[in-house]
Amino acid sequence: MWSARSRPQERKGEMKQICRPIYGACACEDCKAMCDRRTCWPLPQEAFLLLEMGYANRLMLDYWTGEEENIDIVCPAIVNYGGQQAPFWPIGRCTFLTSDGMCEIHDIGKPIEGRIARCTQEPPNGFHYRVAKTWNSLEGKRIVSMWRDQTK
Repeated sequence: MWSARSRPQERKGEMKQICRPIYGACACEDCKAMCDRRTCWPLPQEAFLLLEMGYANRLMLDYWTGEEENIDIVCPAIVNYGGQQAPFWPIGRCTFLTSDGMCEIHDIGKPIEGRIARCTQEPPNGFHYRVAKTWNSLEGKRIVSMWRDQTK
């Protein structure tokens, strides 16, 4: 599954399996506004597949700062932050938000936070932190290192 040698069309199929939309795309103003305010965080394997599909320079390095840990997270970039460190206060339009307000990668790789987001309900309590924790692993650190290598 994680072979860097697999062909791009195989990776797109893999991405669709891992990142298949939980809900259909919603075009209401509230949903569009979510992506206009903040990018969503992926799981490490979702970020890996986005890197494999050539999106390194449309991703940025965000972070979680906690009492006991600091965690690096590769996620969709805020406009003008592709291939860079996220700003201190990472608020801004997602680079994958199209001019008509839809997600460019909705069907092939929308990150987990974006896939569970709904205009009609709040995400589960503590979900953002649980996504961050998935990056505090060998797998997560390997993806961060891969992103850094691809964006030098």
